[in-house]
Amino acid sequence: MAAWAYKATNSKAGSGFTQFLANSHRFLARTAYYPPKRPDTKLVRAASAWNVAIGDTFHIYFGANEKRHLGAYTVMDPAKSGPGFAKAGTKGAFAEVRDTKLTDALTSMPGYKMDPFFECYVGYVLEPRRGVLVRQFKDVRWPGQHTLIQLP
Repeated sequence: MAAWAYKATNSKAGSGFTQFLANSHRFLARTAYYPPKRPDTKLVRAASAWNVAIGDTFHIYFGANEKRHLGAYTVMDPAKSGPGFAKAGTKGAFAEVRDTKLTDALTSMPGYKMDPFFECYVGYVLEPRRGVLVRQFKDVRWPGQHTLIQLP
């Protein structure tokens, strides 16, 4: 099983809402595809995001002014996580959001967008993990603008 670091920022919501999604809704919003940069081009697949597998460990960090660890989680199988989620696609651990309250919460924040391919909110279903070794934000190498990296 792999370990991943995800860097949330203020571009969508603050650390409080990100932590609320992870702890109360067991969810981390993450698009599977990016919209095309030009109208005449295709959607762009978020490559590293598709490498996340069920059972992997997710460390969520907040990278704006706080630079802190928000929590450690196990990525769950969306097909076995209750009626609020469904598997998105045939590969990876992406989940489609089917829960009305979670959809309403994501819609209430203007930074969150529905995935342009699946036409709904997608991301990962999470289960909190305790007793996991945690690196400080400053000890994680964040190359460029990447928000999702696999930890060595």
